Amino acid sequence: MKTMFSKEDIEKIFCKIREKSYKELSFSIKVYTNVKWTIGYSSPFSGNVHVGLSSINKNSFSEKSVIGLLAHELAHQISYRKRSFIKKWLFLWNYYFSTNKRRAVEKEADEI
Repeated sequence: MKTMFSKEDIEKIFCKIREKSYKELSFSIKVYTNVKWTIGYSSPFSGNVHVGLSSINKNSFSEKSVIGLLAHELAHQISYRKRSFIKKWLFLWNYYFSTNKRRAVEKEADEI
């Protein structure tokens, strides 16, 4: 049976994650489900997590996979919050133009 997630389902899962990990950090983070071009990303400037609800449902993500996705994107916020505004811009520049930097950043989020 195929699992379909609603916006409310994603928000409930995200709230559970926030309660268990980095509660003080993640209190101000919101999750948005309006992304069309990727499964998920974490904004270094707005401090929010964005996921593609249609991509999650199209690819038949399990609840565990959604938890992993949201936890991964939340981990990016931990990394971003260590940087100043200027350092975030430099970070983004390196992320988008360096495959090695991108791999290292994604690995760091997985480890967190």
